[in-house]
Amino acid sequence: MNILPIGQGRVTTTLQMNRSLYTIQNQNSLLEKYNLQIHTQQRYQHGSDAPFDASVTLSVQMQIERKQQNAVNLNATQSYLSMY
Repeated sequence: MNILPIGQGRVTTTLQMNRSLYTIQNQNSLLEKYNLQIHTQQRYQHGSDAPFDASVTLSVQMQIERKQQNAVNLNATQSYLSMY
């Protein structure tokens, strides 16, 4: 009985090639994802990319919009009251 290295004997060449191809395709897709992040300077493109971060971003954006609306309302009220 011969003792063979783990990588030989039971794993076919086709299976090894398919695994290698899958790994290369996966690495290429990750490179494209990171390249897009660098190019757009955005950490994620869709909410599903980082759900927690997306929810935090949305809540911060809502706070900013509320504060901007409050500032507009205050300016309108001040101009209205200054007329009287």
